[in-house]
Amino acid sequence: MNATPNLRPMSIGDLLDAAFRLYRRHFLTFIGIVALLQVPMAILQFLVQIPYTQALQRFTTRPPTPRPGSTFLDFFPLRELLPYYGLLFVLSVVHYLIVYNVMTGALANAIARSYMGQPVSILSAYSLGGRRIMSLIAASFVPFLIGLAFVLVGAGCAIAALSTIGVRSSESSNAGLAVVAVLGMFGLVLLLILVGLLIYVRLLLATQAIVLEGRGALEGLKRSWWLVGQSFWRTLGIVLLVFLFAYIIALIVQLPVLAVLAISGAMFRNLTLYQFVNLLVAYGVTLVILPLQFIIFTLLYYDLRVRKEGYDIEVQAQQMTQT
Repeated sequence: MNATPNLRPMSIGDLLDAAFRLYRRHFLTFIGIVALLQVPMAILQFLVQIPYTQALQRFTTRPPTPRPGSTFLDFFPLRELLPYYGLLFVLSVVHYLIVYNVMTGALANAIARSYMGQPVSILSAYSLGGRRIMSLIAASFVPFLIGLAFVLVGAGCAIAALSTIGVRSSESSNAGLAVVAVLGMFGLVLLLILVGLLIYVRLLLATQAIVLEGRGALEGLKRSWWLVGQSFWRTLGIVLLVFLFAYIIALIVQLPVLAVLAISGAMFRNLTLYQFVNLLVAYGVTLVILPLQFIIFTLLYYDLRVRKEGYDIEVQAQQMTQT
């Protein structure tokens, strides 16, 4: 398997066509790379969710009667659920900083090896080396801290809005204040989404830069920022197209399952079963979508290198030297 890769500037159609061909060729291998770490995380997350779903089940089946002038936070069992939210936060941090970075680094490694005509396997994909793994984790701290700041601001606005709305009497002053709070919250959330999307797109290829070029954390981030550069709008279009495709696939898979649970009444009678099925479907969709997503992004990385650096000529020169 030493076929010369067809390195050339690609249109969006060419890029998607090459991505789907690569995906079909190594479907089980790519799925296995993701499943190796995602399956244990799914099991752990389900075990963490059991106490939460039980507490939520008690709240939904026997909700307290709100008193006049009380707010949503006065009768919602927030204290009972706080340990779960703390544990879920820790689990999410571990998943993002370690599991997701190692997994996507292995995907980028396997995709690049396949695209460059080299043999691919699940275990060889994870042969990243300690330095690359640490660089991936370190690089992810920048978007992680930015995302955390966005979440804290958004959560603070949401809590403020909920405490403002509450279960109040229908006074005009309270109604006006509630409208202002809700509009302000949605406006701020929209602004955070736009800024977050800008940063996400510019740092999209940091994983590829670190894994495939052996760059450090900051160098990888700078490399991605430079590669995307003037191709921002094209890259944004590809990202939105990938997200739209993933959303459609998720809906196709999840909606029938949720509809069956709702019709059967299991969604309301047994929240633990509902959470298990929902988690199973969500992780199943991830197993299928994430490899294809990273194939597209990795091919985009090569495309931008060809356009900006003449990477195709560089590879041809290296092959001529070796022969």
